[in-house]
Amino acid sequence: MNEQAISSMEAIEARAIAWHLDTAGADMDWDGFTRWLEADPRHAHAYDAIATIDALLDARRAGLLAASPADIGAPASTRRRMLQWGSGIVAAAAAVLLALGLPHALRPAEQDFTTGDTARVIALADGSRITLAPHSRLTVTGADAQAMRLEGGGWFAIRHRRDRALAIRAGALLVRDIGTRFDIQVDRTAVRLAVAEGRVSVAAAGLAAPIAVKAAQALRFDAGQSRITLTAAPPADMGSWRQGRLSYENAPLALVASDLRRYAGLSLKVPGSLGDRRFSGTLVIGDAGRNGRAARDLARLMGVTLASDGGGLRLLPDRREPRAD
Repeated sequence: MNEQAISSMEAIEARAIAWHLDTAGADMDWDGFTRWLEADPRHAHAYDAIATIDALLDARRAGLLAASPADIGAPASTRRRMLQWGSGIVAAAAAVLLALGLPHALRPAEQDFTTGDTARVIALADGSRITLAPHSRLTVTGADAQAMRLEGGGWFAIRHRRDRALAIRAGALLVRDIGTRFDIQVDRTAVRLAVAEGRVSVAAAGLAAPIAVKAAQALRFDAGQSRITLTAAPPADMGSWRQGRLSYENAPLALVASDLRRYAGLSLKVPGSLGDRRFSGTLVIGDAGRNGRAARDLARLMGVTLASDGGGLRLLPDRREPRAD
């Protein structure tokens, strides 16, 4: 790394420290903070590092005091003055922890939550709640649950907090939130995000800048084509799987079939000739879905044939006799 790059990173870290200190004030500029986070991926990484080290020092102060210099065990007000000295103090704090033989102190706690056929509600310490969809996995990292990784689906009701900018890795997307309600669905071929309240920032490799997704908007990232689509969407339909419904607007049949496997326990195969055909409407799932009602309704609405296929079901291009793909 050349001197110019080092200087740039030091400036970013210094600004991250300033923002972190500002979060404790009543006059915090949250819009400005969000714009700064979205301006450069390095900004969010720097802020997360500052917040994590500060939280670790605060949480472990009592344990470290007996074996460390007095400044490590200093009260929060003193430690915040230390942070104001500049970004070098962050590296120094990490070095002290490592020198004390406490590398585990810098390793964020990690929790894994998984689901089978039914959803699961995960309550965070700050009052935030996440409804993890069936056949999904959520990994929560950090002393303050500031980083997550989602596989499958989930409904997020995140409490607004001044001292945290939550980051969720969902497939190829990185979703950042400071307090809102939204739904995320991660599939092999796509990532879908729908915001019912507030707003989030979405970043991905290849994007020139993060995309802001606001209330009543939905975003879909098609992995195969690396294409992002942003549309208006009714909040009432977002996360409708929690009420036993799946609602779609111009969704490919392959994606609908994937959802039916997750939410209705249906093994539904869609041939390549039908995979990109678009469906708009609502399907009822739950016990009725497990008996095939959702698949029958889908076939009827799309004007295709539903046939048995071993232990599952298959959609065929028309209502004629089934034929091999």
